[in-house]
Amino acid sequence: MYLTSETVLEDLLNYVKDQGFVFSTEALKIFSKVEHLCRSYNVCPFSQEYLLILLEEVPLFQQIIRKYGGQPDLALSELYKNLQGRDESDGGFDYDSSDLYSNLLKRELITRSRILDLTLDNVKRNNRKQIYDTDIIEALLNIHDEYSPVWNNGDYRERRLHTSFNTLAHITGFYCDYLWVRFEDIRRELNEIDIYDLAISFAGEDREVAKSIAHLVTKQGLRTFYDEYEKGDLWGKDLFTHLTEVYSKKARFCLMIVSEFYARKKWTTVERKAAQAKAFQEDIEYILPLRLDDTEIPGLLPTIGYIDLRQSSIEEVAVLLKRKLIADQCIEK
Repeated sequence: MYLTSETVLEDLLNYVKDQGFVFSTEALKIFSKVEHLCRSYNVCPFSQEYLLILLEEVPLFQQIIRKYGGQPDLALSELYKNLQGRDESDGGFDYDSSDLYSNLLKRELITRSRILDLTLDNVKRNNRKQIYDTDIIEALLNIHDEYSPVWNNGDYRERRLHTSFNTLAHITGFYCDYLWVRFEDIRRELNEIDIYDLAISFAGEDREVAKSIAHLVTKQGLRTFYDEYEKGDLWGKDLFTHLTEVYSKKARFCLMIVSEFYARKKWTTVERKAAQAKAFQEDIEYILPLRLDDTEIPGLLPTIGYIDLRQSSIEEVAVLLKRKLIADQCIEK
């Protein structure tokens, strides 16, 4: 049977929806590109193909690799060269012979399904419903550790892979200096990164505005901290400690919805002080004020640029937030 990448992706979307999860734009793009790539080369997707697409599409992954001496651009040419040399026409590992994501039999033996399962496991551990591209990176490392733990590294033909640790090169099965980055370094970097692209700070009276913005930016692929999305994670936590950490350490930007209600609430004061501390300590553009009225907020200088919702629509605000994030990513690169 001829299997199209569109059929596989439809199966993927249905399966993920049935499991109660949703894709961020970036994560869905990764799975989509893997399937289109493998269909074009008529190969069953293995870890190497996921690695190739992650290298191409995830700026954060590229940054981590460069930080530890790797060269993602040069690694890509090696991976494409290796892919072009694969001939699965009579080996049972061609695209048409591959199983769908929803196949419930022997999922631990199917790379495609196992990577998805490990991706969802990471989402569950973080008490989320949305799948991020970083979850796929974690899954890629975990599936390799599961199938090829370090004590089996002596089985590689290439002696330089006989190490007491795993690197991205081990995923490929051949030595590649451009991918000589340890799993432990990647995991440490992933644990330290900002979890959210945007943290929304608002008073309860302004919830409808916050909710509308959270919905729109999440649909655009932004990882958003909005309290209703975090109910399970917030349950039982020390909220003072947790919210302070989120607004001072865990987000790239803080959208501060400024109003008369915001100025007098205790919890918004906690969030504001945490956000202002980050902006001051790191000397960065972090707080993005969205004004609903002309209320003055302690520590929020009048010279800071803001958007006035009385003059802009919520849809325009969502677009501007996306542009701000993209511009910030370009500066980092």
